[in-house]
Amino acid sequence: MAGEQFAQPGEGATRFRAAPVAMIAVVKADRRGAVDGQPGFGRRLGQPVHGQQQKPGAVGDGVLALIEAARTAGLKLAIATTTSPVNIAALLRAAIGQDWRQIFAVVEDASTAPRKKPHPQVYRQTLQRLGLPAQRCLAFEDSANGLQAANAAGLATVVTPNTFTAHHDFAGALRVLPSLAGVTLADLQSWHAATLAQPAAAA
Repeated sequence: MAGEQFAQPGEGATRFRAAPVAMIAVVKADRRGAVDGQPGFGRRLGQPVHGQQQKPGAVGDGVLALIEAARTAGLKLAIATTTSPVNIAALLRAAIGQDWRQIFAVVEDASTAPRKKPHPQVYRQTLQRLGLPAQRCLAFEDSANGLQAANAAGLATVVTPNTFTAHHDFAGALRVLPSLAGVTLADLQSWHAATLAQPAAAA
């Protein structure tokens, strides 16, 4: 979920001290198929790496299932992208439907956060609008610039590279996965909890 966050966890989430209460997903693609200014194909919320190039606007494997699981758990979702609002709307209408905007508590895009990644502006503004600390949120990205932006905002980040970013350096990512297929909310909670436990263990 590249630019999304969830807030106010349900009972299942609050049982985990480190469970994210927000998830930030990234929606990327312009008319030329550029990904946050980088050449590529239209993608949204985590595109898996495949031998074949995916069609513009295709939703990454496992994304919709995670969105539904997060909503059921009472988490808030947000979009943090430097793509134009017109392109975001077109992509999400095709994937989710006309009411896609109701799913996301916050949507930050090129109209509200003009500074491109790796600058963390879009993530910082998303966190501010959600009213949540970065430690309670989880970001999803697909590029090194996106990862750097999320990390600079203090966010643990799951990376699903695409065909054009598979060669990037993803040092500092919470996980680097070929796709989100088969990933559950419990997996994300466990991974996130481990990152918050590390400083305590070191102390």
